[in-house]
Amino acid sequence: MNYNEYIQNVRSDPSFCPTTLYSLKVIDKSINAGESVLKACERHIRDLEKSLDENQDYEYKFDKKRAQHIYSFFDRFVKHQKGELAGKPVTLELWQKFILGSLMGWIDKETGARRFTISYTQIARKNGKSLLSSGLSLYMFMIDKEQGAECYCASTKRDTAKIVFMDTMRMIKAAPVLRKHTRIQESLSTIHYKNSVFKALSADKGQDGLNIHFVSYDEFHLEKTREMYDVLVSGMQARKQPLMFIITTAGESRGGTSPCYETYEYCKQILNNISPNENMFCYIAEMDENDDVHDSSNWFKSNPNINVSISLKALKQAYVRARD
Repeated sequence: MNYNEYIQNVRSDPSFCPTTLYSLKVIDKSINAGESVLKACERHIRDLEKSLDENQDYEYKFDKKRAQHIYSFFDRFVKHQKGELAGKPVTLELWQKFILGSLMGWIDKETGARRFTISYTQIARKNGKSLLSSGLSLYMFMIDKEQGAECYCASTKRDTAKIVFMDTMRMIKAAPVLRKHTRIQESLSTIHYKNSVFKALSADKGQDGLNIHFVSYDEFHLEKTREMYDVLVSGMQARKQPLMFIITTAGESRGGTSPCYETYEYCKQILNNISPNENMFCYIAEMDENDDVHDSSNWFKSNPNINVSISLKALKQAYVRARD
C-alpha cells in the first residue's frame, strides 16, 4: 500500500488508523491544537510518507496493528478510578490514541523493536494524566512480553509516584484474569507477575542498579536536578526496547533551568527539526505565544480532554476566580 492509498483508507474509515486520523484532523484544523501538537502531527505524517516510499531507505515503519493492540487493551482492562465514572471502562479520546499509537506503532523495520524509547507529554491538570500513565504501565508490565521486566512509576515524591501505582493496582484487582497471575505487596508498593516486577520509585529515595524496561515519570516539572532522570536513562541501556513515559504539567518550570524546562526546549527543537532525534516522542499541548488567554476557545490547546475529564464550564469558573 502506498502513502496516498493509506491516507485514503484513513479518511474513509476512521478506525483504520486513529493515530494518522488525529494527525490529519489537527493539520486541517478540524481539531483545535497548538503549534507544538501540530508539529508532532506533521512529524507523524512526514515519517509515514517516508516509511511507505519504496525509494526512501527509512528505517522505521508504522504498524497499526500494534497500535490497535493497546487500544483494545485499554477498552478491556483500563477503567476510571475516581468520580462518578469510577469502575466504568475508559473510552480513549483521539489525542490519547495518537500518543499511545505513536509509542506502540512505530517500530524498526528490521528488528521490530519500538522506535521511541523516551516520550515527553505535557498537558494541563485534570486531563487524565494519571489514568493514561497507569493504563500504559499495566500494559507494559503484563502484556509487553518482556522477560524479567522491571517496570516503575516514578516521581520526585513517593506519594506522587504511588498515585499511578495505586491506580494500576486497582485495575489489576478489578480484572480476575489479571489478578490471579499477580502477587501484590501493597505496603511495599510492589507487584509481581511471573519474573517481572512493578514498583513505585521516588527521587527522595536513593535508586541504584535498575534494569528498566518501562518507567512512567509523573510531575516531571517538580524535579530540581537531573539526578533522577539520569539514573532512569542509565537504567534503560540494557533493554532491547525500553520506554520512559514522561508526563507532566508545565508547572512553574518554564523559563528556568529545571530538567523539565530543558527537556521541553529540547522537544521543541525536535519538533521544529532543529535537533532531529528519531527515538524521542514529543506531545506538548499548550497555547501559542500570541494566543489570547481570555478567549476560552484557546483553552482546548492545553486541555485536550475538555468536556471529557474536565468541563469547559469548570474551567471558566476557575478563570473567573483567578481573574477576580
